[in-house]
Amino acid sequence: MCGISGIVSKNGNLLIAPLLLKTNNLLAHRGPDDEGYLFGDNTHSICYYGDATPKTIGEYHTLYTPKIAVQEALHENFNIGLAHRRLNIIDLTPNAHQPMCLSDDLWIVYNGEIYNYIEIREQLIQKGYLFKTNSDTEVLLIAYKEWGIHMLERLNGMWSFVIWDKLENKLFGSRDRFGVKPMYYMNNSNIFTFASEIKALTHLTDSTINKEAAWEYLIAGKHETTRESLYSNIYELKPAEYFIYDLQSNIQSIQNYYHLNYSLSWDKYITKDIEKETEEIRELLYDAIRIRLRSDVALGASLSGGLDSSAIVSYCLSIMKDNQYKNTKDLLHLFTAHFPDAQNDEYQWAAKLAESKHTVWHRIEPNPNELIKDLDDLIRTQDLPFFSMSVYSHYKLMQAFQAKGIKINFDGQGSDELFGGYQKHYNCFLWEAAQYGDFKIFLNNTQPPYFNSFNSPVKAIKQLSKTVIQKASLLDHAFMHAEMKYLQPSLIDSYKDNLHKHNQEEALQPLNQFLHQQFCGPDLKVLLRTGDRNSMRFGVETRTPFADDHLLIEKIFSLSASIKIKNGYSKFLLRESSKNILPETIRTRRDKIGYATPEISWLKTMQYDLYDLIPDQDDEFIKYSLLKKDWVSLIPNLTEPARLWRILNFMRWKTLSEM
Repeated sequence: MCGISGIVSKNGNLLIAPLLLKTNNLLAHRGPDDEGYLFGDNTHSICYYGDATPKTIGEYHTLYTPKIAVQEALHENFNIGLAHRRLNIIDLTPNAHQPMCLSDDLWIVYNGEIYNYIEIREQLIQKGYLFKTNSDTEVLLIAYKEWGIHMLERLNGMWSFVIWDKLENKLFGSRDRFGVKPMYYMNNSNIFTFASEIKALTHLTDSTINKEAAWEYLIAGKHETTRESLYSNIYELKPAEYFIYDLQSNIQSIQNYYHLNYSLSWDKYITKDIEKETEEIRELLYDAIRIRLRSDVALGASLSGGLDSSAIVSYCLSIMKDNQYKNTKDLLHLFTAHFPDAQNDEYQWAAKLAESKHTVWHRIEPNPNELIKDLDDLIRTQDLPFFSMSVYSHYKLMQAFQAKGIKINFDGQGSDELFGGYQKHYNCFLWEAAQYGDFKIFLNNTQPPYFNSFNSPVKAIKQLSKTVIQKASLLDHAFMHAEMKYLQPSLIDSYKDNLHKHNQEEALQPLNQFLHQQFCGPDLKVLLRTGDRNSMRFGVETRTPFADDHLLIEKIFSLSASIKIKNGYSKFLLRESSKNILPETIRTRRDKIGYATPEISWLKTMQYDLYDLIPDQDDEFIKYSLLKKDWVSLIPNLTEPARLWRILNFMRWKTLSEM
């Protein structure tokens, strides 16, 4: 788990070392344990160390062991440079230093974890390959040497890496299937460059704000729907993509290497069939978490008390017990965010699990006074404006991980989009049952006591009514909200055709189709992005079995939607596959809370501090003067904080980006 970057000089007369040094320094938080550089061209290459490179690395003698300080490279001409910041997780020795090579013709910088690296390594040993390290980085390099681009089909995990193939005179870069690990790039007339975070590239360009991306965020509540980021000229390599950059022609090509299939059938199941499917899911989930327990450092998990995080924790502890882990209490640290004054707080449920399993339990209590102090750092950490103050709760959890010296966080992100955990999924489920004339399932999921305030038929009816109305595209704007008056009319109108498209995406449709859209589109990806930035800000690796184990994911999407919700229970398959692993009181909970940060209360507490941050002059996006005029009456009467928070967050992000 690390930060990676690289730069190619297209004209050969640009001093790239100072640029790459700054880029790598901007990623230092992602890898506080080691630092490495490689500069060269097609005929020679030299490794360099930085201030964060361990002094003991000089005792090692590999082709990639750096012997020269990077300051010595600052005035030299090179065509290409690769840089790395390392967070030690697997093989803690300097043998796993990066950039790494097999021989001088094949180099890699890599961020992520290949959880099945042991199995791949065994396959390669059978083919006659020898390994000099215990790292998954070396496995990637040898896998590329053996299988080329087809290596990607064999990987189970999260990754973002770039390989410099000197014999082919090209760069080969890839991102994992579902976008857990990030990669951004820039390609202009002078340079091609890539990095793990946007902030590491902004110093290389005079980017302006991408107006369409701003519209997507402020109006539609969407992030990174297009390849170009919120910064113009900085682009995202999308999930399940790889690029080839030809160093001779300076031509970049991008290809998709994976597509997740899904079932559109509506199958009838008997009890025996359901038991068989859930047993297979249990085995897949067990194995997904088992290989994600591989680590040379201490393990931790975020525990909200909800179904997803509780399932992860329970599986972790069950596997530790089955494999005769000793001192389980010292092996798994649990971290919970508690909001004592909030009506909806899952603390009591987290307590039940943490105390029953005899784990080491750490609790934090985020508050608005801390948020206003941390706001600028949080916004810089995230790179882009974010949607909810719950991001801050997660930020504080990751800070607590760092304070306790825990480098790995197990997280339940992706479960809702995989198993169907939201009201919109319930709505699509009922709609699909009606489409197939399956009135037995429809009725079983729409009458007491088989639904509650979360999975509500009343909400489903409202959604259906809204969808019918939205089919008339002229009425799309009927669903704009009061906070829109603080946005410039020219911005609202600039990409108004996009609004109808987004409304159609939210329309009732087959459940698996909707889940696939969320899982493989921007919805899950933005949650993974916020999690990645928060965890890496504090040198923590987050592992997300629900979001990146492709074997588990493919199994769930291959099943008919008809068994994904039952008797009003969302995520029925997860609940059934967690029997005898999860405490029953948690497994059968019908409510859903998550990181329910008390946003309205917090905004009221912060209202005067936030007012001081509002600029006096309007800009092309926001009417700041009107916002300031209404502020005194706006906050006390606030009932829906999300849209106002988007405006405030964008406002502060824009100010900081201009500093």
